[in-house]
Amino acid sequence: MTINYDNKKFRVLRNSENGETSSETIFLYKQNGDILTATYSGGSIATGHLIGRVEEEGKINMRYHHLNTSGELLTGICRSSPEILADGRLRLHETWQWTSGDGSKGKSTLEEIATPAEMNLLITLENERVKLEPLQQKHFELLLPIALKYPNLLQYSPSPFGSKAALQEYFDIATAGRFNKTRTAFAIFDKQKNEYAGSTSFGNISPKDKRLEIGWTWLDERFQGTGLNKNCKFLMLQYAFESLHFERVEFRSDRRNAKSRRAIEKLGAKYEGELRSHLLMNDGYRRDTVYYSILKAEWKNLKASTFKGF
Repeated sequence: MTINYDNKKFRVLRNSENGETSSETIFLYKQNGDILTATYSGGSIATGHLIGRVEEEGKINMRYHHLNTSGELLTGICRSSPEILADGRLRLHETWQWTSGDGSKGKSTLEEIATPAEMNLLITLENERVKLEPLQQKHFELLLPIALKYPNLLQYSPSPFGSKAALQEYFDIATAGRFNKTRTAFAIFDKQKNEYAGSTSFGNISPKDKRLEIGWTWLDERFQGTGLNKNCKFLMLQYAFESLHFERVEFRSDRRNAKSRRAIEKLGAKYEGELRSHLLMNDGYRRDTVYYSILKAEWKNLKASTFKGF
């Protein structure tokens, strides 16, 4: 496996307690032949440098030194092993040891930072409970029984639903959104029950503004209230804020849809206001749309509270 680290940026996902880098620390890698160098800063690191050699399978043997915000100059050694993620980005698994101070050892994980233009519209998101697969035609027959059994799942949405033809139109619209790079839809697979449960989407994607919307969600009624939706939203929010580094995630709902609004509010999203007579529904009704959002600056606290344990 050949890996070129040149011009790649990485952010720390996790680190041992005796380490100094954190999620606020950014690394910029440069590579010339098998020689790798990097600068890093952020969090408790004022400035740092590393130098190493890229070995077989992309492993890195490196030495580092940095000046922390307390004015201490610290040094260490590190070995890094790469993992290629489903969206093509790199995750680095590291074991390190201080060569100054107490000489203690630790482990850290870094993940490549995707720029907005590199958003993978075919990404798969997954944890122990749920797998979000890019919605494709192969999912049609798997999700059709849900649409036919629960035709009112999207009664407050202008999206077509509730029949075979309507579901195919839903798939076609989702596919067009992916082609136009404005939407990416997922099929929701519940790993506990080993069943497909519904769909959800990123939409209104604006890389320039570093914002997107999460919505178009529908779940088989048997899966509602089981924690499945919260797992989906955690993975999507984590990807939006920690991988894409977007600044804003939006949610919207029909003002009449109290169940949807409660679910959004339980995520920690803040109410922003209402657009009156905003959307024309399939039955001719003009709905009022309420807006909510979560900002990147709010994500850290929400992750530690609302999504604690995820």
